[in-house]
Amino acid sequence: MLIRHKASGGFTLVELMIGLTIVAMILAIGVPSFGVWIQNSRIRNAADAIISGASLARGEAVRRNTAVQFELGSASQWTVSVGGNTIQTRPAIDGSDSIVVTPNNGATFLTFNGIGATTTNNDGSEQITQVDVESSIATVTQGARPLRVVISRAGSVRMCDPNVASSDPRSC
Repeated sequence: MLIRHKASGGFTLVELMIGLTIVAMILAIGVPSFGVWIQNSRIRNAADAIISGASLARGEAVRRNTAVQFELGSASQWTVSVGGNTIQTRPAIDGSDSIVVTPNNGATFLTFNGIGATTTNNDGSEQITQVDVESSIATVTQGARPLRVVISRAGSVRMCDPNVASSDPRSC
């Protein structure tokens, strides 16, 4: 009497090598775009943080009916203060690695008055009117999307994309 053995359900070495080759090709295609996606997320995070800080300063100025100062540091670090007393601070390390923040003309301060509009800084320095946020790793040609934060004289704060057509609603 013949006894038949059931074949085991494993993979052969050739099947395993083919599978690993396919996975390696998929990773080779996807990893560079994933890196750019991470950089774009960091750019957006830094721009959102700047908007949050400026909006906090404006809201506190209106709530307290007094001048409140927004100070922009390196990366997306900021401090909101009134009369020398700090209200809130955001450290640069909070999700903004490898991000370059460039305010107009090197300005670092922005002061809001009691009605929420921008006013002259206490030290007479130039006010922040726009901040460019970009990656120090990925370039536009690689797919990075730099953003710009714009602050109007009336105190409104908005984010825009400096690299889209002027007819696009996201344009600056």
